[in-house]
Amino acid sequence: MKRIAQTLRVSAALLCLMAGGTYFWARGSLPVVDDSIELAGISAPARITRDRHAVPHIYADSVVDVMFGLGFVHAQNRLWQMEVNRRIGSGRLYEVMGIATVATDRFLRTLGIRQAAERSYNELDKETHEVLDSYAAGVNAFLSSRAGPLPPEFLLLRHEPEPWAPQDTLVWAKMMAWDLATNWHTELLRLRLTKQTGLTSAQALEILPPYPGNAPIALPGISGVWSNAPIELAGAPPTPGRENSSGSNNWVLSGNRSTTGKPLLAKFFDIVLESSGDSFTVNAASHSIGEQRSPFQQYHGASYRAIYDLSNPDQSLYVHSTGQSGNVLSKFYDNFAAVWRDVTYIPMSMKRTDIQEGSLGTIVSQPVR
Repeated sequence: MKRIAQTLRVSAALLCLMAGGTYFWARGSLPVVDDSIELAGISAPARITRDRHAVPHIYADSVVDVMFGLGFVHAQNRLWQMEVNRRIGSGRLYEVMGIATVATDRFLRTLGIRQAAERSYNELDKETHEVLDSYAAGVNAFLSSRAGPLPPEFLLLRHEPEPWAPQDTLVWAKMMAWDLATNWHTELLRLRLTKQTGLTSAQALEILPPYPGNAPIALPGISGVWSNAPIELAGAPPTPGRENSSGSNNWVLSGNRSTTGKPLLAKFFDIVLESSGDSFTVNAASHSIGEQRSPFQQYHGASYRAIYDLSNPDQSLYVHSTGQSGNVLSKFYDNFAAVWRDVTYIPMSMKRTDIQEGSLGTIVSQPVR
């Protein structure tokens, strides 16, 4: 019995050691939020401060360097998600996840998402190239400078991520477009019409217009006709079922209905819910380390799943759905749905003093000398 008890104690101690080691190893993969590092690919010093909600605020001397910082923090927080997303769009899941993903890869390669992204990149202007290239450089700067282990998913699958390419960013942009493209069957039908009937694209559009065919049409004087018409519902056929679909929505509230007299704008995309969410809140609105006015601050309005008060940009309010913060240190990382459901507003300030107060830390990046 003593030997059994001793064996159990040793086993329990070993399990505790393994659990502790696993815990500290996993924490090593969490993003560093307070550091000073030299990075290749950035042209001037930049600063990334994470506020008390773990939202990154990027300050740099140029738009290109802001995008470098954005790539860096995205890789810190969402590297595994980014890796899976680019492999989905490129039809390369099989290389990491095995035979079960072959059908998905075949479908995405048939769509040609990767080839479309590469063509788009080649046709973009120089300024957009610089932005995409700098974002990719930021991702790769994180990959080359990280001191801790990769996220656990990479270890479990024994996978090392390749360097990020600008085309990888465009791949997922096109996948999001595909997710929202519920009219693809209509587009194919129009194409078939032009091929088989000799109709021009404009004529095909007249037969199959891009707007809903059941949209209401206002006709003058029709109300008088309907007011005298008999209504018989007993013999009416059942209402046909309605297909579920996704799309984008937006709205504007007149200043006449707001307390400030300024309009409210909002928009959002009906994108399939992912884990850990497709949204990532970041403030890249201040693009100077000094206090000079940033050109980004000229633009405040409706944005990605957010509502901004145009009368007071510095105290705008935003509501984000599940996964609004990619940082696991944020209390909103796991699930933001309750806040969304209860219409709880969180103040989002762009003032440096407010951001620094209670911040989790600041990364200061310097160009490699």
